[in-house]
Amino acid sequence: MANQCDECGFDWTTSALDGIRLIGLFPDRVESIARGAGDRVNQRPDPDVWSPNEYIWHMVDLFHMFGEWLHMTRTLDHPTHAPLDSDALAAVRGYANRPFSTGLWALRDSIASFIQEAAIADLNSLVEYQGWRDVTAAEVIGFAAHEVAHHAFDLERALQSPGAPAATG
Repeated sequence: MANQCDECGFDWTTSALDGIRLIGLFPDRVESIARGAGDRVNQRPDPDVWSPNEYIWHMVDLFHMFGEWLHMTRTLDHPTHAPLDSDALAAVRGYANRPFSTGLWALRDSIASFIQEAAIADLNSLVEYQGWRDVTAAEVIGFAAHEVAHHAFDLERALQSPGAPAATG
């Protein structure tokens, strides 16, 4: 894996502690990015690209799963994490039909739960990422931090348009 994400610039050498800090700031960053966007939070920038609202609900579910993943590393002997189909989950949960404001509330809750698990995780504990390889709890935190960096980038890009408030963050 390269040291930096080519698209969002996330540095894969970010420490677990710095990753947790980045994650903890994400809900406030989302609010800042979306401030003044109005109904544009529900508009897809492209038919194949989620709306900002759909991304927020995706992150809610991701952080519940990341928290479960960390919990497994702490409570089970060499567990397996089975990845989910994000598009199928979005369809089942109806991301496009859920309110953005409730998504922000749910995001704060799922991130708080994740941070509780991250704070007590043994960073060297292993979990099998089904179909790929064993990963450490520290890597799980890194994956989560990358999701935050990458989706903040996606949100800024989606909400930038002529006359829109400048993205912050």
